[in-house]
Amino acid sequence: MEDGLPDGDVIVRLGLILKWVFLAWLAAELAVFFLLVGTIGLGFTLLLGFVTTACGFLLLGKASRDTLQQLNARPEGGLTVILLGPARILAAVLLILPGFLSDFIGLVLAIPLFGQIFSTTISRKYTTQRADFVDLDATEWRQTDEKSSAPIALEKKPGSSQPSA
Repeated sequence: MEDGLPDGDVIVRLGLILKWVFLAWLAAELAVFFLLVGTIGLGFTLLLGFVTTACGFLLLGKASRDTLQQLNARPEGGLTVILLGPARILAAVLLILPGFLSDFIGLVLAIPLFGQIFSTTISRKYTTQRADFVDLDATEWRQTDEKSSAPIALEKKPGSSQPSA
């Protein structure tokens, strides 16, 4: 009851908002469908819909296999590996769903750059960094002796992306 409304009213309002968002999305999908039918014809529009659905199923299989392989190969792969897989899986699901707006968003998410931006944005939003924690890449540290397990940070050379020893 932060806004002075009982919890039930907040849920009803959220449901109403979601209903209107869904109806607006449906209207936009239908508008794009009829625009495509007017532009390229009904046959090609339906063919395009089937092709994007088939591509979605192919991407779903590949994204699922790749995510499982990456997690098995690098269990410590971090949040980026864990979120980049679902970004590609979301892209595949959007391609499978009927509608060309969802296909467009799915295609954008399937592009690795945009999938990386999506996963980085989500990981920053839902993770917290401790003040005493330094996250180093595998190329940014090395072990100094066999007995010590403490890593030592390497200095980066000016103008280079690789650290120096």
